[in-house]
This record gives sequence, structure tokens and C-alpha cells, in this order.
Amino acid sequence: MQTGRRPLEELGLSAYEARALLALLRGGPTNSAQLARLADVPRTSTYAAIESLARLGVVRRVPGEGPAVWTALPADEVLERLQTANRVAQEEELNLFRTQLADARRVLAETFPDIPSITLPYVHLVRGAARATRALEQLVAVAKDEVLILDRGQGRIDVPGVLRDALARGVDVRVLTSDGAWPGHGAGAEVRRTATLPVAMTVADGTTALVDLQGPAHAALGGPAAQISLLVENEEMAGALALAFERLWHSL
Repeated sequence: MQTGRRPLEELGLSAYEARALLALLRGGPTNSAQLARLADVPRTSTYAAIESLARLGVVRRVPGEGPAVWTALPADEVLERLQTANRVAQEEELNLFRTQLADARRVLAETFPDIPSITLPYVHLVRGAARATRALEQLVAVAKDEVLILDRGQGRIDVPGVLRDALARGVDVRVLTSDGAWPGHGAGAEVRRTATLPVAMTVADGTTALVDLQGPAHAALGGPAAQISLLVENEEMAGALALAFERLWHSL
């Protein structure tokens, strides 16, 4: 039962939940006792795993009398529901962090009332293309109203995936690109083209941004081969970047 379990765990399932789900996907409708044997999960833990999977909506009870029989949704629907659950959890974590940060600022202001208040941008240094891509996908996944993109042809936006989901949610997506064949064209995003762009960046809701570093600073931090980006979670700075985007957008 090891094969295929790790990807499910990476989507947020526990080891027992992943084993139980795989057993149902492979074996079809099964009662709890049989499932415990097929999934190699202790029987007492099987009940908890099934209840958790049912709350996620990836398994359901088959109507009928006698011992409960469970079945899994089709694999494509299972992955879609797990993806949705992950995005909801990520958004909740981000909102919780922002609330905790605001509380910390309030407590410090109350504790040290005579010290001038200075709001510093909360900035992550993101190293590597893979990490930058994950940060970008999460940025777009939690956007509620607007995504602004300055694209210099890096090709990190996965139109069939996270960007299409944002468009389907009604998020306004606008793109300025120096790439003549930007893949977002025709997918619902509004695209304008220009010969050059000063920087590659994505801003979500005017509150969060991902900016790729280039030039001397980029070379000093990692060299030409390293992808270095700044993840900004500060409304003042992200708002300024959004205003810069608007100025470029309306100049074309």
C-alpha cells in the first residue's frame, strides 16, 4: 500500500487516511472491517480515517442496511476536492498569520506608547525557481479580487491550473508582458504587450506581491543561475507596486 501514498500525504492526508483512500480507490465499496485489512490500518484508526475522508467529501457511505459500506469518489474528483481543501487551508493560515501580526503590532504599540511606530515591510527572500513557483501559485490561489502581472517571459504562470481557477472565481487578472506569445491570451485574462518591462512581478489584491530580482543585486544574492525573488506581505509596499503597475498599464 506504499505506492501512491506519498502524493496523497503531500496533499494533506495522514498516513492512515492515505492508505484507506487508496484501498477504496483500488478495491471499490468496502466495509470498515475489510478496509482495515486492505489498507493495513488498525481497525480503531480506520473509523477515524473514514470520518475524516468523509468530511473532506472524497468518500461516501453506500446506502443500505447492515455494516457501513464506504466508497471513494472517482480519482479526478478526489484530487480536485483535496486541492480545494488545501487552498482553503492555505488561505486560512495566511489570514491567521496576518491577524497575529496585527495583534503583535497592537500589543507593542500599547506596551511602548512613547516609541514612534514604524511599520516595516514583511519580506521573504525566496531562493530557487521551484520555491518561487510555489509562492506564486499560492499568491494567485488566495487572491479574491485582483491579480496584476508584469511578465518578462519566464513562463511560470500555469494557465490551465491556478490562474484558470482564479479567473473562474471571478478574479480580475491583468497582464503586461514583453513576451509576444504569453499563454494567458484567450484564457480570460486581459493582456497588453510592451517592448520592455522594468521588473517581473505579481501583485494580489494590492496586499501581497512577488518580485523577481535582476541585475547586480540578483548576482550578489545568488548568481545568474539562481532564481531570487522577494515575497512581500505588506499592504503599503504591495499597494505601491500595484500603483506602479497601473501607471504602466494606462501608459499603453
